[in-house]
Amino acid sequence: MKFTELAEHAMPAGEVTEWVPTVASDGPGWRPDDRPITHDHELHYRRADGTGWSPDRQSAWLGAVFEIPLPYDHDALGRALRTWWVRHEAFRTTVRSVDDGVGGRLQRVTHGPDGLTAVARRSAAYATGDGVRDHIQKVFDAELSPLTWPHCVVTTVHGTVPSDCSVVSETQRTPDSDAANAETSAGERFVLAFGADHSVMDAYSMLLTISELQRLYAGELDGTDAGLPDIGSHADFSIIDRRIGEQLTVDHPAVERWRDFLAGSGGGFPGFPLPIAAPFRTLSRSGSGADVLPISAVRGLLDEELFEPVRPGPPPPQSGGAVHLMTASDASTLNAHCRRAGYSMQTAIVAALALTNRELTGSPSTRFAMPMHTRHESQFAESVGWYVGVGPLAVEIDGMETLEPCLEAAGSALAITKETSRHPYPRIAQLLGNYSEPRFVISFLDLRFVPGAPEWPEWNARTIRSGVRTDSEVYLWVTRSTTGITVSFRHPGNDVAAESMSRYLETLRTVLEAATTGGIHRRIGHPVVATLPDDRQRHPA
Repeated sequence: MKFTELAEHAMPAGEVTEWVPTVASDGPGWRPDDRPITHDHELHYRRADGTGWSPDRQSAWLGAVFEIPLPYDHDALGRALRTWWVRHEAFRTTVRSVDDGVGGRLQRVTHGPDGLTAVARRSAAYATGDGVRDHIQKVFDAELSPLTWPHCVVTTVHGTVPSDCSVVSETQRTPDSDAANAETSAGERFVLAFGADHSVMDAYSMLLTISELQRLYAGELDGTDAGLPDIGSHADFSIIDRRIGEQLTVDHPAVERWRDFLAGSGGGFPGFPLPIAAPFRTLSRSGSGADVLPISAVRGLLDEELFEPVRPGPPPPQSGGAVHLMTASDASTLNAHCRRAGYSMQTAIVAALALTNRELTGSPSTRFAMPMHTRHESQFAESVGWYVGVGPLAVEIDGMETLEPCLEAAGSALAITKETSRHPYPRIAQLLGNYSEPRFVISFLDLRFVPGAPEWPEWNARTIRSGVRTDSEVYLWVTRSTTGITVSFRHPGNDVAAESMSRYLETLRTVLEAATTGGIHRRIGHPVVATLPDDRQRHPA
């Protein structure tokens, strides 16, 4: 399963319809809700309104695009979407800033299921997939935010349009327009894409949603019950998260671990182990626009007062993609090797990452931030919401030449990471007075048992995310699915970072292949010298 931007995926031509949850003006209305919001939700909100860390940071949305292999029925889809939005309370609750004379208190407000409906707000038909993709991208980017409700938008693509028209129509949906749209709805399948602000959805939620919407829609078409399990509410989970945060003190073990981890990188988060910075800086010649010159030329030019530094603008959009690392068969072989030694595939991936780091840098120490789920109660297992913590991961493999001792080191490190991730990091950062942000993040998800996972290839299912502008972050999402192991990634949008990522992933692939073909007792690789940004060499430790 790939997790990339929408621009990475082809879309069909057709009619795009936007669906939004809407509440009746004469309904029960929004009511104050005494349940708090999680520490992560609060930070996410304050970032967006400019009162928290990194006020220039973009809001983030997550989603998916997939095919529903059934005829398009406007009314049935509206009922299915309403059921989905009512079922998950996260979609019916939001946050408002209340002026309390101190600095703005955040108040949760929640709407009951009565009065909520799914409205097809607008339709536009495009003769190209590019037009469809651009439309959906603009809708999600413009409308998904932690500051304004609704926090989720759905779009569908169905029917066909003339090939000589770029935009056939763009109209407000009215009840009388349904009959006209029925002619363009013919076909045995259609595409659905949804996006939701991160405050109400995490990566696992978007994967659950693919199957859930399939089942809800099929049930509406044939009049049967979708058979979905009872679930808990993320608003109730927020009480648990807040309580855990309030119990933390400066001498709590989780706070101590984070203090030591950050101190190991000079007080901030560790970065990607290979160069990611572009070697050029933009300067402005007075009255003559901008030139791009090597950094080595800057000092002399400034001394001559021919150039002035330009105030830096926003970083370029990050680049990203996804690569398939292992087939399902090879993943099963590696997993069997690890299980016999008493370890999981997640542990194997972390061990392989540590070996990869040593191969490329010569350092036996591998350090990054790792997200972990917080769905520790069964009621939250299939609930939509933001159930993710983050923990510090540090693996030392000094002198280890085969996978088996690396597995032991990785397993011990993961145990610490999992325990620490149960405690909300924003609260820990507050206690430490350290508001630095993750720069190198790697997650691992085993998706084989997510409801609907075997059908994802048939549904052409893909998970998507919003674009990001930052020149310091590198993220990797490693997933195991029924097709094998895939890694999706994003990095600063320059050639240096792209080359480093290519080297990193190729080395990771080589390490995994060696472990698969030779077993965990085979000697794997040897340290090599890597080039640093300042052209000095880092030698093996």
